[in-house]
Order: sequence, then C-alpha cells, then structure tokens
Amino acid sequence: MPIAAMDRACLRLQETVMDMSRELIAYAIIGVVALIVIPWAIVAYRRRQRRRLRQRGIKRYGH
Repeated sequence: MPIAAMDRACLRLQETVMDMSRELIAYAIIGVVALIVIPWAIVAYRRRQRRRLRQRGIKRYGH
C-alpha cells in the first residue's frame, strides 16, 4: 500500500473519530439540559396548578 493511501486512510479515520466525539459531546449537552429543565418544569407546573386552585377558593391541595 503506498504511503499516500495510508495517510488518506489514517486521515479518514481521524475525521470519523472527531465526528463521533462531536456527536457524543452534543448528546451529553442535550442530556445535561434535559436533567436540569425537566425537574424545573415539573415544579413550575405544580406551583401554577396550586395557584389556580387557590384562586378558585380551594385552600388545601394534595392533603
């Protein structure tokens, strides 16, 4: 195998590894955002629900 062909194959392999690492970083960022946003959204939804019920005159919610 000529050296130029080996260099091209090696370069192609490096590009593939770089693409995989970028994809892994992207999924990691998405996962971290989801871990932060989902619990916050649940808490915000429950607060809003309690506030609506209190406005309608229901003082005790969930007891």
